[in-house]
Amino acid sequence: STANEDLMHETITTAYPFISPCVLDAVEKLYDGNQKSKITCEI
Repeated sequence: STANEDLMHETITTAYPFISPCVLDAVEKLYDGNQKSKITCEI
């Protein structure tokens, strides 16, 4: 999307600006239609 309101943050200012594989899995599960998805990210 090109809509500004769809962005999580306009600028990423962390030392390591990346999206982890676990976060990608969580986003996929959030939008897959399954109401009871559960994701646990290990550090």
